Amino acid sequence: MTTSSGSRFLKAGEGTGLPRIVYLVTNRRLCRDQGQTLVKVTKQALAAGLVAVQLREKDLPGGKLYRLALQLRQLAHEYNTLFLVNDRVDIALAVGADGVHLGQKSLPPPVARELLGSEKVIGVSVHSLAEARAAAAAGADYLLAGHVFATPSKPGVAGRGTGFVREIAAAVGIPVVAIGGISNTNVVQLENSGVAAVAVMSAVMGAKDPALEVSKLQLAGEGFFKGLECLRKGSTLETRGCKITSQQKGGSL
Repeated sequence: MTTSSGSRFLKAGEGTGLPRIVYLVTNRRLCRDQGQTLVKVTKQALAAGLVAVQLREKDLPGGKLYRLALQLRQLAHEYNTLFLVNDRVDIALAVGADGVHLGQKSLPPPVARELLGSEKVIGVSVHSLAEARAAAAAGADYLLAGHVFATPSKPGVAGRGTGFVREIAAAVGIPVVAIGGISNTNVVQLENSGVAAVAVMSAVMGAKDPALEVSKLQLAGEGFFKGLECLRKGSTLETRGCKITSQQKGGSL
């Protein structure tokens, strides 16, 4: 497969048997900075191999968000990728998304679960060990923990460091996805942290060649992370929520 720049890269996991590890969070403003649309950038990233796409366009009115979600859900499913909607349980249900991603001010996970049913995925953003434990106890399927490194989305705010996500991954029995300033040059610092995957926004949504950036991240982090395949329907694991044993916590994935 060839990117728009002509560089060669492997689709994530192609020929390796390793899981996809890159979780994409959308931001259409970053796409516009590169003269591209959100749908076009997301499609390029999907072609390189993503484990999940989270639609996070909080300022869009309901109708526009619904239409965009329909497009992205179709694209994500064409590439066998989980599609999640940030915060909006109604939009997730309306478009047949795989689930939702909740913030600390969103609906409580048990309420979202009651509305969505048992087969949908529920993720929760956490910024402390206490929040992580509470979200896991409330029934979250995975956690998005950060921010790990300094990031353009939070100017002037230092990252919490790799020890932060390592502590959370060791304390909860569900997958932890690291987020915040992660790139192909620093993802190696998350080796042995216990996280299952890495989430990115700026590194891919604002890239001139999104597919190449996804590929670089995948290749730089391959072998370090377990991925989120167990969140899919039909998982053969004991629970769809990817429960992690004590032997797996904090170890090399």
